[in-house]
Amino acid sequence: DNPKKLPHMKPSSKMFASAMDQMGILPSDTLFVYATNHCAFYHRAYWTLRSCGHDPALVKLVQGSLDEWKECGGELEEGQLAEEDERLFRMSDLGWEEKTPTYQVMSDNENDVVVDMDQ
Repeated sequence: DNPKKLPHMKPSSKMFASAMDQMGILPSDTLFVYATNHCAFYHRAYWTLRSCGHDPALVKLVQGSLDEWKECGGELEEGQLAEEDERLFRMSDLGWEEKTPTYQVMSDNENDVVVDMDQ
């Protein structure tokens, strides 16, 4: 998956699917990616969701902040997650290598978006 152990690399299809399962996200779910003020990483989340196999037509990048989304009447699921909520996790604690994910990615061809600099 990441033989050079470099940080912040694109996850494998299996790792991505395991994380989606853990968060209760289905391939048919529409996902809205947004940022809070001064967040610079939401573009990466958008790219990761699309490039890892969630239907690109179902991944939406919100132009503006979460506050602006609320002001425009955007739908939100609100509430405080309990600390023990299973949707909060670290990949290193998930044991994804041993799991068989149920989430089905659109394409399982890792070579579509990964460039191996050693080849």
